[in-house]
Amino acid sequence: MQPLLDDVISYSNVRLTPVSASIGKLQNPLDVIVGESSSLETGVGSRRQELIDGKADLTQPNTLRTGHSTTISHLPTEILSKIFLYCLPTDKHLSPTPRQAPILLTKICHRWREIAVDTTGTNELSATGTGSNDR
Repeated sequence: MQPLLDDVISYSNVRLTPVSASIGKLQNPLDVIVGESSSLETGVGSRRQELIDGKADLTQPNTLRTGHSTTISHLPTEILSKIFLYCLPTDKHLSPTPRQAPILLTKICHRWREIAVDTTGTNELSATGTGSNDR
């Protein structure tokens, strides 16, 4: 029985030698691909963190990002009031909407709301959402 087993093992080894050689040839490129994949995952992870950090910077108020506020916030109330008057629609029959001046101006920030409400022609509109657009 032993010679038969030896023949089977010998035959199997002869047939497995090309398979082992093929596996050996494929192992090196596979190792390279696995290494590149790992490198890409690391790069993507660090880029993702950069994007998250950048998003956090963009969501901070301008005063925190640059150390100073925007130029428009330094304009005197009287000048902003005049600008707001020029933003009003010229069509007197147009109904005010939240996506247009003067209602839109009241939603920018607290200061703009106060100015828009105090500006002639916007007080009634801001309070009720309707009214005339007279300048």
